[in-house]
Amino acid sequence: MIVLSLALATPPQVRVLHHATTHQQVAALLGPNRIDVQYSGEDNSVRSINTTPWMFQRVLGCGGTISIVSPGESFNRLEITMQLNGRFDAWAFGLSVPEHVEDTVRYLAPVCQRQGTSMHLAWRLPESTDRAYLELPMGSAVTLDAITLAVDRRSSPWIAGLLAGAWLIPGILVVQHFVRSLHSRAFIAAIWAHTAVCMWLSTLGHNFDLQSYQLVSDLVLNHESVYANTSRYNYGMPWAFVLAAMEWCARQFNLAGAMPYHMLVASIIILGNLVLACLLARNFTITGAIIYLLAPMTLVLTGYHSQFNNFPIVLGIAGMAMLDPQLFRSYSGNTRRVISSMLFGVSMWIKHIFLFYPALWLSWDRLGSWPHRVGAACIAYAVLAIGFCLFILDDASLEGFNAHVVHYNSTFGSALFPNMLARIANRAMDVQLYQQAWFLSLCKAIWLVAVLVCTRAAFRLGAGQYSMFVYLIAFAAFAPSFAAQYTWLALPALVLYPRSISLWAFVVISTFCQSQSLLGIALGLNLDAAAHAIEWLNNAMIRPLELAQGCLGFALLEWVWIFKRQPGFSVVTA
Repeated sequence: MIVLSLALATPPQVRVLHHATTHQQVAALLGPNRIDVQYSGEDNSVRSINTTPWMFQRVLGCGGTISIVSPGESFNRLEITMQLNGRFDAWAFGLSVPEHVEDTVRYLAPVCQRQGTSMHLAWRLPESTDRAYLELPMGSAVTLDAITLAVDRRSSPWIAGLLAGAWLIPGILVVQHFVRSLHSRAFIAAIWAHTAVCMWLSTLGHNFDLQSYQLVSDLVLNHESVYANTSRYNYGMPWAFVLAAMEWCARQFNLAGAMPYHMLVASIIILGNLVLACLLARNFTITGAIIYLLAPMTLVLTGYHSQFNNFPIVLGIAGMAMLDPQLFRSYSGNTRRVISSMLFGVSMWIKHIFLFYPALWLSWDRLGSWPHRVGAACIAYAVLAIGFCLFILDDASLEGFNAHVVHYNSTFGSALFPNMLARIANRAMDVQLYQQAWFLSLCKAIWLVAVLVCTRAAFRLGAGQYSMFVYLIAFAAFAPSFAAQYTWLALPALVLYPRSISLWAFVVISTFCQSQSLLGIALGLNLDAAAHAIEWLNNAMIRPLELAQGCLGFALLEWVWIFKRQPGFSVVTA
């Protein structure tokens, strides 16, 4: 670890606490080996110590740590200019703030500008930061040219709240107009309560994804390829453009810092939740829509984690509604099929949750004749392909897309069925399946087959209009990789039957799975008690997650019994 202790200066306005021009050569860093570097200047000193990997270390860095200390006064912006001897992007540099114990602020996304071998990195840091650790990529030879610590004037979160209200309040009024015929004051109250709680949660902290959002928005605004310049974005470009729009709004109103940006991003996701709840209330059940809005997992994953799974599901529900001749009698069957296919194509482009669903239409007899089913599936996948191809025209973007989107793998080994198989094999044959390369492929194959079988069963039971929701439940129930954030995927489907046992069991267990985030919010992100409690929950989290997936499996059995009483619909018109 290289330690830079920086003396302070106090110019006015955007106060630059220190600007050190070091031109210090740091030799190739190879992980935990001792780094023999010595440097002394007017008020600065650099000394070397051993590196100590952190318990939540992500795959970046591992090549030594630069500790930047500002004694006596805090800073909230850090800029470093360096020369690199090697090919490294901004995502290879990790910055952590030791005062904040939660891993959500461990790796802050920098604003990066490159010119030849020179790289200029700028970080927005939490308030009251007095030290930061910059982790360098393994094998990097770095020349530090300049380091700047500064205090930016931060805007009040009330300005961000007023800006978010500029589209939130009209959105709420539009949703209220569409559900006015339902005469439900409880639903209207749930809309306002959901909005208020989520906006409040967005001011209390954020997870790792928000730093990725900031990095993506900066790349878009700088007219750079997202896929070529970062590994931290694995989705389609529509959400990247939304993030860039929020960053542009923040800059126009001089909203500095992570909190205002998070509030703006959360406000857009809240709008998606309101539209989703409106569709559930009008087409299925108003009670289920209220449960969806007020469920703890919805509130935490929207206000704190800011997950955008709701947008592809909104388009999926709209696509299924287009297939119903009772709702759109003025459209022919072919027109409804084409519009529905395009909606599912855009849904998969935003986030490929429904990647396998259009292919299952081939087995849905009520969708029409065989050519109609093939055509509908082809249109959906053509929209997906065109959407991605527009942004991977150069070699670097194509390479990044292939590495970080096509071959993306989430955390493997925290799901019910892989753990069950691993435990059985370990006890019966003393074989560690997680060390076998073929085991991951087997679990993915089981997941895919289970999703296909369950969705196909919905078609055969005459409940085609619910097949998309069966797909969501099976998608989450048999997933080989499962985290607390993924519990939200099945909730829009489970709330369709508010009296089901599996729904309430799932809500209770999933709420406990979110307790890591809830505890961090309640105790404060900078308390040692929260750090120890969160670490304990991380070690114990596998059991509740397995139970949550078990509830989803039970829900599939419940739905088999329910579907036998549900009439289906056909998109074929006379």
